[in-house]
Amino acid sequence: MINFTKLIPTLLAALLISTEFSKAASTVVSEGVANITSTLGDNMYRKRAIENALQNIAISTGQALTSFTIVENGQMLFDQIQSTSTTGVLSYKVLSERKKNKQYHVKIEAIVEDHQNQNFDERLPSCRPTNFPAVDLNLKVKIDPQQFPPWMGLNRAWILHQLEQKSYKPDLVLTSNTSSKNKDMDLYTLFDNKGTSKKSKNIYQVDLYLNFTKNQNESFFTKNQIINLEANSEILRNGVSIKNQSQKFNFTIKKKFGVGIPIQSNKKLWGQEKQRIVNSVIDILKDKLELINCSLINAELKENEKNYYIDYGSFDGITHKDIFVINSIDAEKFYFKVDSVTERRTQLKLISEANKLKLKNGYTVRIVEEL
Repeated sequence: MINFTKLIPTLLAALLISTEFSKAASTVVSEGVANITSTLGDNMYRKRAIENALQNIAISTGQALTSFTIVENGQMLFDQIQSTSTTGVLSYKVLSERKKNKQYHVKIEAIVEDHQNQNFDERLPSCRPTNFPAVDLNLKVKIDPQQFPPWMGLNRAWILHQLEQKSYKPDLVLTSNTSSKNKDMDLYTLFDNKGTSKKSKNIYQVDLYLNFTKNQNESFFTKNQIINLEANSEILRNGVSIKNQSQKFNFTIKKKFGVGIPIQSNKKLWGQEKQRIVNSVIDILKDKLELINCSLINAELKENEKNYYIDYGSFDGITHKDIFVINSIDAEKFYFKVDSVTERRTQLKLISEANKLKLKNGYTVRIVEEL
């Protein structure tokens, strides 16, 4: 017998996944035809053929169309199709058209998106899974040797050794901009990167500054020695700050009762606290890598000899099927399709050539999804 109680969550999950996929925009090529039955004029039959092509798009995607607005070159052409769907045509252009055997034929390329259950004020862009092979890590550690004697074993070399024991995605390549006679501060990697140049070419960098200070926490019955850790972290993309964060932690060195009776073994206690320090640092790094692994693309639109491009590429998860739109509150929208994509750069092509885009400084584009 089928257990419907267990089946319901599975069905709900499938429906949610299906909904998420249906929200993304894509380009679709379709053909339409209209029978020429009178002398109404070519414009009327052209319009009917386009309408037929759009209906064919809906049928091919397994959906039925409700009312939506057809836009060509920034002007509303018609808003006529009625049925039971949520598919919207953001824009389209006619690729070819001809009359043959009393029929009007058209071929169109349309940008299609699903607007099902979307509130305009809640249309937030989803993050795009990325494919970066490695990220630079610039780690600085400040520890006063007079406050933390050698027996504690707390130093930069020990922290780095602990970080080496973990795996990261993307890989972490440790660098340091601080010159020091101490070999602990030299440039090296967390992983074996044979043949890798010390001059990094990675797009992202994480700066992590750990500042340890000693303190005391006293009460009537107890007197504890503690370590304060202030961790300042920052994500940079091509040297430009993306996000920074400051966090504070407390760790216990010794616990004493009254005038000096140990509450528990200080050696065991410190061993546990050192592991907490390592776990805290690793959590900070993994949190930063999660942000890099799934990023929001809001890229500056650039132009070179009338060619549009952005400094984002396949490493950022961009594919040839993606559609971009300029971030603007204007009624007229400018859409781009991907002309070519490399690891670090994407060439864009303005879909509607009739629109004259006057590129302004500071224009940014995003992928058309979750509008």
